This record gives sequence, C-alpha cells and structure tokens, in this order.
Amino acid sequence: MLSRVLLKGAEGVTSSSSGTPQPQCIADLQRFIERHGYATRAETFDYLSRPPFSPLLLDEHMEQQQAATWQRMQHIAELNLIEGNWAWPTPEQNNNLWARLECLSMHDISLATTIGAQLGLCGGAISTMGTDEQREEFLPDISSCKIRGCFAMTELGHGSNVRGLETTATFDEATNEFVVHTPSDSAQKFWIGNAVLAKRAVVMAQLYTKGTCHGVHGFVVELRDENGDLSLGVRVADVGHKMGLNGVANARIWFNNVRVPGKNLLSRYGSVDQDGTYSSMIEDPNIRFTIVLAELLRGRIAIIANATGVAKVSLATAIRYGLSRRQFKIGDGKEETLIMDYPIHQRRLLPHLSMVYALQCASHRIQKMWNSRSEDIVQRTRQMKEIHLVSSGFKAIGGWYVRDAVQACREACGGQGYASWNKIGFMKADFDASLTYEGDNHVLLQGAATQITKLYRRGLKQRHFPADSLLFIHSSTLKFGSPLDEPCPVVWLDCAPGSDQDGERTAHRDQRDPGQSGYKDASTLLDTDAFKQATTGLTHPVWLWNCLQVREKSYLDALAENVEKKAQFFAQQMDTSEAEERAWTALGSEAVECGKALFERLMFQWFVDDMVAMKGKEAAYPMLVKLASLLGVWLIVRDERFAAMGTVSPGRWAEMRQELEVSLVEIRKDVECLVAGLAVPEFFLGPIGRVSGSNDEFWSYEQTLRNSRFAGRAKL
Repeated sequence: MLSRVLLKGAEGVTSSSSGTPQPQCIADLQRFIERHGYATRAETFDYLSRPPFSPLLLDEHMEQQQAATWQRMQHIAELNLIEGNWAWPTPEQNNNLWARLECLSMHDISLATTIGAQLGLCGGAISTMGTDEQREEFLPDISSCKIRGCFAMTELGHGSNVRGLETTATFDEATNEFVVHTPSDSAQKFWIGNAVLAKRAVVMAQLYTKGTCHGVHGFVVELRDENGDLSLGVRVADVGHKMGLNGVANARIWFNNVRVPGKNLLSRYGSVDQDGTYSSMIEDPNIRFTIVLAELLRGRIAIIANATGVAKVSLATAIRYGLSRRQFKIGDGKEETLIMDYPIHQRRLLPHLSMVYALQCASHRIQKMWNSRSEDIVQRTRQMKEIHLVSSGFKAIGGWYVRDAVQACREACGGQGYASWNKIGFMKADFDASLTYEGDNHVLLQGAATQITKLYRRGLKQRHFPADSLLFIHSSTLKFGSPLDEPCPVVWLDCAPGSDQDGERTAHRDQRDPGQSGYKDASTLLDTDAFKQATTGLTHPVWLWNCLQVREKSYLDALAENVEKKAQFFAQQMDTSEAEERAWTALGSEAVECGKALFERLMFQWFVDDMVAMKGKEAAYPMLVKLASLLGVWLIVRDERFAAMGTVSPGRWAEMRQELEVSLVEIRKDVECLVAGLAVPEFFLGPIGRVSGSNDEFWSYEQTLRNSRFAGRAKL
C-alpha cells in the first residue's frame, strides 16, 4: 500500500546484501518502523496530499498561517481523523492517535502542535482531571473543534516548576465561585498554544479555600462569550512572531479576579463543597500532584514520535539528494562522483539514519508502556512514575538527536538545504520549539537521572534492587534470538564470553551480591582479546551493548559518590536538611551527562531487542544488524570519555574509530533500502529528495516563473 508510493521503478532491483527483491525488503523495514496504525497512516497520508493540507505556502504572514492551521484543524474534525475516547482511550485508539500525529509532523508541525494544544492538552486535561459529568459538558465542543480550546499552565515566571505557579483560584463560599487571578506580571500565562482566539481554557492555578492552599488544580475558564468578546477580567495578547511554528496561535493571558462557577473545578482528584471544605481520595498532596500531571504525559510521548517524523523527512531528503548530486571526479571516470560516495558525506548523515531507527523503537516501547498501565491506582502510580522518567529521558536525548540530524541534513544539502521549498530549513525552525515545550530538555534529563541515581544509591546501601527497578533489564537480548528469561542488573554484568550451541557468543549473567567478595567488575573484561575474537570484532552488538553499560555504571558510580561528598561539604556549612538537595543541584550538569549515558544504553538495548525479533526477515535483518553496529560504534566514538574513563583502552577506542568508517561503507551499500524503509511519502519531500527525474520540471525556467510571486512581470 504505502510501499507502492515509495517504490516507483524499484521492480527487479535487488538488495546489494542479500539478492532479495527490494520491495519485500522495504516492506519489512517499513513494518519495523511503523509497527501499528498502518491503515491510519495510509489514510492520513492520502488526506495530507490534497487541499486544504497541501500545498503548504511557506511565505505566508503569521496571521495567514494561523488561519490556515485552524482551517485544517476543523477539516480534520469534520473528517473525524482524530478518533477516540479522550478519557479512557483503548490501546488501539492511542496507537492510531500517535500514528496520525507522527504523520502530521512529517508534513505540518504547526498543525500537529495545534492538535496537541486543542485535543491533547485542553481536551486531555478535561478527560483526565474531570468527572464524567464534566467530560460530558465541556469536552464535545473541544473534540469537534466547534470552539477553540487551550491549556493555560506555563507562566512568565514558572515553566518547568509547575508547583511554583502563581495564578490563584480562591473559593468564594458566598457565591459558590472561584476567583481566578493573576497576582503579578510574572504570573501571566505565557506561550499558551491556540489561545489567541480560544473561547475555553483549562487554567492551572493554586487552589485556595478558607485561607489554605491545596496545590495546583485545573479550572475550566470561559475566555470569551458567544460573540467572541473577551470575558470580564480576561486580557489576551499574541506573543508575536517566532523563529518557527508561526502557524500556532500562542498567546499571553492575564486574569483580573475572573469569576468561575464552582462546578468548573476539574474535580476527579479533588473537590470543594459549597461550604469551602476541600476533599480528595488521595490524601498525600505530592502523590495527588504527581498523578494529575502524569496523566498528561501522553502529549510528551507524542512529541517523541513527532521527532522521529521530522528526522525521517529530513534524512530522506538529504540522503536521496546525496544519491543524485555529483561533485568532482575521482580518477579518470566519465562522471563526477556521487557525494554520498564520499566518506565525509557518509559520516555526516548515516549515523543519524541509524539513530532514527533506534529512536523509533524507543518511541514504540514507551507507547506500549502507556498502553499497559494498570487500573489499580497503586500499581498505576508506580507505572506512571516509570513512564515519566523514561519519557523525560527520551524527549531530551531524542530531541537533541533530531535537532543535530536536521542540522546535519541542512548542511549536507548545501545551498539547497537552505531553500524553504526543500522543507529542511522550516522543519528545523518549527521543530526547535519542542526542545523547550512540555519540559525543558536539560531539566527533564537532570530530573530523570537524579531519580534513577537515587534508586541506584539506595540499592547499593541495601544490597538489593527491586525487580521492577529501571536498573533492571526485563526483555533484553544479549545474543541473537535468545531473550533473557529473568531480570538482570543493567549495571553489573560479568562480561566474560560464553558460547551457545549455535556458536554465537553472549555475556554470562552474574546476579551475585555486588558487595560479595570476589565480585568481578564488567570493565575489567571488556578489553580482552578473547572477547573481541569471540564476538567477531568490535562492531558486534553484544560488545557495544556492554560498553554502553559499563559507561553507564561509571557515570552512576561517579554521580553517587560526588553527591555524598557534596552533601558532606554542604552539611558543614548549613542546615544538614538542605545539604543533599543542594548537592544534587550543584551536580546538575553531571546528572545530565549521566542521563545521556543511561538513556543511550536503553535506546540501543531496545533497538537490539526489536532487531532480533526480525531475524526471520532474510533481507531486512542483516541491514538492521549493520545499523545497530553503526549506532553503537558511533555512540562510543563520539564520546571521548569512553577512553578517558577507562571504559575501553585508548588503543581499542582508536580501533573503534576505524571500525566506524567500515560500518559507514557497509550501510552505504543498503542506504536506498534503508531510506525507503523510513516510509516517507514522496510528496512530503522537497524537490531535491524526490526520485531522480521526477523533479526535472521544477528546475525549468518556465516552472520557476509559475512559482514566483513576480511571474506577472514576464511573458512565457
């Protein structure tokens, strides 16, 4: 179905590595990339190829872009393309939603972001924080796009620190109303998506009753009346032109003692009686706060999927351009050389191709975690904490990977990459905002690494890690085709090689007490010639996986030790109750680096897991093995601390730099199949990324004049 869009002229062409016809190989790779929602994706691509979604006019003014985005948004609602029960969607509905948003992000990030603001945040907040009655009252007009909605949480003075929001909602017992107020300019709601002309907002504010603050809660506030006029006490201003995403109507909002009916408090987790008595089924305010915000993580999971979509379009465009663009002759050849055949060009792009395959695996794994949540509140709370940590980590490292990949694509295409019609430039500008919204990446990664290191320290002291800890592997594969059948510590592995009956090598698992006498650290075994020979060289996924684990353990050990030292230092200078918190704050940069090591290992691990499941696919499987090898070597070679920290010896690290060049040559042989496997429809690509010969007309003088705003000055 989708493969036919991508395979014009591919009949009879074979994969260079297997001799299998390309169409089947590409179909297998596309299944590996997509996993679910095949019909949803095909339907979405079909709609996006036609008005009002195409063509995108890249030189419109901000107001025109925002009007066009809302028109497309309403059209999506009319077509019922965003389906599902926003309160308790089924796994299939969730998968279809993520698949559709990923498709939209490959074409129009402003539209995908507006859907997230209208349905994911505003609609999602009503669904998850509201009661059945509130969902019935407030949700239909939002879901149908009959009115515009927004989610007002971020303030000028508070973004990542949601607990510190200044906006207040004080209960008035006399009128059974909440008075929503902006006490200072720093409390103004800022960067609120879809808010310029929004009628309804879910406003996050500090709830006060009888002089007591009960923490941040959500309130449905009508910003405008039926005539579109602002409600009494509400002020709204456009944030102005941005470096990207100008199709999203971001606004600033102030509230001057705006009165809201008492029933508009989203009261699934906390309610106020008419006499001002607050009650909640969750007594602990910290747990209540965590649960309320955790239910909104579906949007963060969508951001990870959307990031892969942006990377796929950029890489497909740049790599295809590299397969058609020629520059300079090598030797006495008649033709100039394809730029993709230059090692320097391969190194600029192909590692990012391996990354996007791996990040797609991580995205699907996190989606599966979300869909597997328990209905039991205790179990669900634990699961949501883990989803929060994992989604935080992958939003951060995934966002940075994609940012770097898009920039590499822009530069690799030379001047053509700078032209808006080739899409890379404007996608780069639009995507950049995702590094900040739904959580600043550095803050998210610091928080995730801090929590995991605390688990690690606790495990060290107790000499025990719980089986459900993130420090354990549940479904990892250390040898091809044979998954582990019990949890295994991520950071403590005896890496001595062993052989299975097929002659393949794997690392033995050692689950002894780490404090036990005679325990052997994995890092003492990684550099042995025996292991190198047993694993067919330094590009074997087992070897690479263990290298990444040992680096992770080194970071965890260093961070845990440095926190102890810092805390002791601060304890001598101040109240001991603040010492450890100050220590973690002081080591924020180190925590970010630790987080990168942890989530890079986890991404590689999940990629290898999913790769092994493809072993029966004779053409696609060898390509995925090559991609895994390239990714692992690249992650190690780009981090000189592997050698500096002693994870691998300087000599072995230098050898791995050479292996990187070998891996790039191997991937170059299959790059056409691997790019087609990304499943990017050709109409998403700029002219330089289309099949050779299909864009010749674009470069003609006549077509240039037709596309030019100055066409009327010349006669054809």
